[in-house]
Amino acid sequence: MKSKPLVTLYIPCRNYGKYLTQSINSVINQVYKNWELIIINEGSSDDTIEIINKFQKKFPEKIDLIDNKEPVGLQKLANKVLSIANGKYLMRLDADDWLDESAIFLMVNKLEGTNNAGLVYGNYYYTDQDGKILDVEFKDRLLDKDIAGQLPPHGACTLFSTRALKNVGGYSENVNAQDGWDLWYKLAD
Repeated sequence: MKSKPLVTLYIPCRNYGKYLTQSINSVINQVYKNWELIIINEGSSDDTIEIINKFQKKFPEKIDLIDNKEPVGLQKLANKVLSIANGKYLMRLDADDWLDESAIFLMVNKLEGTNNAGLVYGNYYYTDQDGKILDVEFKDRLLDKDIAGQLPPHGACTLFSTRALKNVGGYSENVNAQDGWDLWYKLAD
């Protein structure tokens, strides 16, 4: 029987098998261990499902699979995960992203130590295929500055309060794009 994790992470993957192992390993190797991982195969035709099955077999108490034979789209699968997540906090990790080993520890501590916080996020490194850092993206607090010209906020690698997400109606399924602006504005207050 699974224990109740504080953090639910999910990785949607459609034909990104070449990146998926590194993404999954970045969750497994977190110094913070009170998490569950849901990996969603979105109708992949590459080795995605084999990679997921290998990890699920090795970590059955920590990793679950949703196998969509046909893609359903980011917002719909995010709402599905939101409906089954056991964690107090929720994070999407894209299949081509990976986390620093202390990321979840730092984010959980920030959310746990801040009253009424709905989300927390870090800066992002852009890397080449070998992991060499090419650039860093710094994010200001939403609405602290004029946002004209800012890059859109990411939905990925942002730790959200599951309750806050549910309270604002979850992900807008009528948006066929990244979820960043939609979620961040819903949770701005």
